[in-house]
Amino acid sequence: MGLSRRDFLRLAVGSGLAVGLGGLAHAEDPPVTEVRSSRLTVKDLRARAAARGLSILGQSPSEYISEVYRADRTFDAVGAFWTGRIRSLAVQVSRDGSDWSPWYDVIIGTHGPTAGQYGELIVTGDARYLRFKLGLGEGVDADVLNFELINSGPGPSTKDIVNGRVGLMAPLEAPGQRIISRAEWGADERLRFDENGREIWPRQYHVIKKAIIHHTVTRNGDLNPAATVRAIYYYHAKVLGWGDIGYNYLVDQQGNVYEGRWGGAGVQGGHAAYGPDANGNLGPDYNPGSVGIAVLGNYEGQAPPSDARLGLDKALAWKLGAWQIDPTGRGPFVDKDLPNIAAHRDCQPPNVPVPWRNGGTLCNGTAFYRQMDSVRGETADLVRRLPARPPDYDIPDGHFFTQTNGRGGAGGTGYSVTNADGIRFWDEFRRLGGVQAVGYPVSRRFSWNGFICQAFQRVIFQWRPEVGRVYFVNVFDLLHDAGKDGWLEATRSVPRPFDTSPDSGLPWGEVVRRHLSILDNNPALKARYFAESDPILYFGLPMSYADYGPVAVVRCQRAVLQYWKVKTPWSNPGDVLVANGGDVSKEAGLLPTRAVVPEDPPYPWVNS
Repeated sequence: MGLSRRDFLRLAVGSGLAVGLGGLAHAEDPPVTEVRSSRLTVKDLRARAAARGLSILGQSPSEYISEVYRADRTFDAVGAFWTGRIRSLAVQVSRDGSDWSPWYDVIIGTHGPTAGQYGELIVTGDARYLRFKLGLGEGVDADVLNFELINSGPGPSTKDIVNGRVGLMAPLEAPGQRIISRAEWGADERLRFDENGREIWPRQYHVIKKAIIHHTVTRNGDLNPAATVRAIYYYHAKVLGWGDIGYNYLVDQQGNVYEGRWGGAGVQGGHAAYGPDANGNLGPDYNPGSVGIAVLGNYEGQAPPSDARLGLDKALAWKLGAWQIDPTGRGPFVDKDLPNIAAHRDCQPPNVPVPWRNGGTLCNGTAFYRQMDSVRGETADLVRRLPARPPDYDIPDGHFFTQTNGRGGAGGTGYSVTNADGIRFWDEFRRLGGVQAVGYPVSRRFSWNGFICQAFQRVIFQWRPEVGRVYFVNVFDLLHDAGKDGWLEATRSVPRPFDTSPDSGLPWGEVVRRHLSILDNNPALKARYFAESDPILYFGLPMSYADYGPVAVVRCQRAVLQYWKVKTPWSNPGDVLVANGGDVSKEAGLLPTRAVVPEDPPYPWVNS
């Protein structure tokens, strides 16, 4: 579910300290109205503020407090970014302009090439008014200071998400299934693409070696963590220009775990790379090979609640158990010897001011950092209590396969086949004969031409809700439409389809008779075709026949049948095999990219 109404406002410190307001572009709205402002150096603030009759507070002219800005709609999160250097920055918000929040210090962001040029997101709760306090002094030369006021919209709340799953899951026994997906928390996937439809942050995959733990420096006691996740996503993806949320997973204070960075198991996040030093040189990058997990809240002065710790421990056990990583171990990583479960601050370069532009960080908070040994021990205990994981295993109303072609997936990843949401793929898979009949799954479920589908090695399932049953996709018709006939013949010995133009205008019965006559070329292939109770449903109509010497082949709309005359590693003389239409479609790039990203394993868990 996308964000139906996420709005953002931009406040710019300009020549008149002017305020510009606009709405976030989405499907129904016009593009964002850009703020009209000119650059103003902080050194000029005293003079300009005095000229406008604005106040400079404090015993010395070391602080500037802005006038009050009123937004034209409510906001619930504030982000700040600037050019140049600042000394300190804080914001204060109000619902009515009279009852003000405490001052929220802006924590300087340390990740990526713009480190030191933005603040971590501040979650404020609903507000309409804002003012800011800027520290002045030597070495302060910021040119432009901008604020993003984000309204995370009336999207799904964590309470609704969790309550909607009651009776469908066992929260403690199966936290691997408790992951709140991007669709569930309301990610607007359009934010990941530029105006030309290109992915802003292309995915890269690595073997996971470390887990790096963060805190988000957002408020504690959050009543709607899903809204906070949406705000962080928007801030990272759109305001900072990353193209997605930086964390791989997020954990709220109730222990719920949220899917972060798009892309599935092993995808590289953006949570632990260090920004420019004084000479503009980028620091080390700890993102490749790590999974970044952020706990929502600020744990500098107080430790995370026990539910948050439990959710984190289980998420860590799930990930590290999958990748067979010792939670209490350590080893070389990038330029350091790091614990396998590290805090963000463990990764920072040596001799760095904390916090400052070239990468210093107090993350994951001092109080939380003191608990890291406990986190490692508790995670190790959970991993030890996990039952042994076979290559494939039962899950509720389905089965999980780490094998896609007889080989296990990296880190225990794979694909599940289930009856979830009333789509009876698991029942059909078993009815047809399972792996022996249709092969292993080679994709997750996906939406294709308006239908829910899933690819297996030999066929692609398509759920037809109007009749409540599974059909097969016309794989080889689609490959023909994609211009793959030459490739199929050259690499797979699949003959090109014959000319179907004579079918036009014929009665359906005559069309069927004409196509079935192709089977008269080979009695063995004909017998295999009619061995199915409904061969047209199962294989589609025959489209062509060819004898390549060692093998004779009939091409159907949904499958290819092969009659082998010689012994091969996969057949004996006289065998008739169903060729791998799903595998071929995957290799040809016919399946959606997201569909073929393996799923994380839904491990069984033990009660704590």
